[in-house]
Amino acid sequence: MDNAAQEGGMGFAQEMMIHNGNAVKTTRPLGNRNVFRALCLVSDYQLTLYESQGIVTFGNFIDALLSQGVKEALYTDMGQGWSYCFYRVSQSDKSPKYLHSTSLPYASTFVIITTKL
Repeated sequence: MDNAAQEGGMGFAQEMMIHNGNAVKTTRPLGNRNVFRALCLVSDYQLTLYESQGIVTFGNFIDALLSQGVKEALYTDMGQGWSYCFYRVSQSDKSPKYLHSTSLPYASTFVIITTKL
């Protein structure tokens, strides 16, 4: 991923930020500034998507997730120009729900999660 970035490439990266309720060492510098999104486990079997309110540092985003009681967090970096995030609650949803108004008609990688209760 670092080589692709240095060459001006683009990719989809998934990186653990929080595991077992603790911040983990990340590849992305904690001082990096951006709008961040993460797929999070907030309690047993409860998933949520968090997005920062505007541009923040990566370290502050992780701290904010920890302050909300996030137990697991997977950072989802879609790279320049891929600034959208959507979800479906169930298979019967006819169209995805977008977290914000910027969306694109394509995607490169999907994270699919099914929970069993």
